[in-house]
Amino acid sequence: MSLNLPITISAEKAVSEALELSKQALERIEAWANFETMKASWYEDEDLHVRCQITLVSDEIFNSKFASLTLPEWQVNLEEKSARKLVTLAEKQHIIFAINESYTSVQPDKERTSSWIGSDVQINVQALIRKQLLLLAKEHQLDPID
Repeated sequence: MSLNLPITISAEKAVSEALELSKQALERIEAWANFETMKASWYEDEDLHVRCQITLVSDEIFNSKFASLTLPEWQVNLEEKSARKLVTLAEKQHIIFAINESYTSVQPDKERTSSWIGSDVQINVQALIRKQLLLLAKEHQLDPID
């Protein structure tokens, strides 16, 4: 999106192409994430302006950066193929996910997602982002998103 939103989402080109995640689809998920965090009052304290960069990468990129390296400033979950940089709330949060073609075959949990997001793949990506935002909220004592 052209706006400077608190939560931004990007995807490696190979991931976007493999899963048919268009720029507009990522923008819808990004808008949802920003709206949900705004509803949960994440931005009330102007001194602690929550900022978060979420990046979707291929398994290969994720494995090359996180599978065999020891990075003490990162919390890495190899089973879920996710990594979160451990920073204070005042610093920009970074979350990285490995996304692959398996997201095209998994049936989404539509009860916990927004139907206007789009395809099943997009809903699965939204659910993955929702889970990480809930972890971020818990870690920093923020109100959880819906």
